[in-house]
Amino acid sequence: PTETREGLENLKFEVKNNYDDRKFENLLDFIKENIDEKILIFVGRKETEKELVERLRAKLKGKKVDSHRGTESQKLKKRQKFAPVAHGIKVKKKDRIDILVGTDSLSEGFDLQDATIAIDYDLWWTPLQLIQRMGRLDRPTTYPRSFEVVRFVNQVPEYSEMVKMDKYLSERSIALKELITPE
Repeated sequence: PTETREGLENLKFEVKNNYDDRKFENLLDFIKENIDEKILIFVGRKETEKELVERLRAKLKGKKVDSHRGTESQKLKKRQKFAPVAHGIKVKKKDRIDILVGTDSLSEGFDLQDATIAIDYDLWWTPLQLIQRMGRLDRPTTYPRSFEVVRFVNQVPEYSEMVKMDKYLSERSIALKELITPE
């Protein structure tokens, strides 16, 4: 336990002293390039969800950014405001949500195909999570449509070195491609 604690303390120190905001800045640039699109952002933790919503609201004036938080009734209303066509309802333009940020609690069982872009902002751990996240947009519709899935991973070399994720992510990415690519 002492060795583990020291390792975690060293990791915390390194992250704090080598903090780099490129991932958020890249996300912001991507959203600005696609400002007219309806965007769904998946994160792994509630803290990240809260921070992203606050920061995106501050940087994207005129766009309605919201989180998938609240009671079940409140969450349903947010999903309806984000994807009124998928829910078969009309929502006034001023009440619509342009960018919805949620944890994986949003990745299963909801019709959100009004979105044209799904972003995985946090690292994913299993191919099943990726498939379920994509499934929010890849729903049957009565009209032809396309959507884009974008993944943001931390590309700061010091970070990648510290947690040695590149190898594992590459292996999982290859496994996912093999899983979803027909032979």
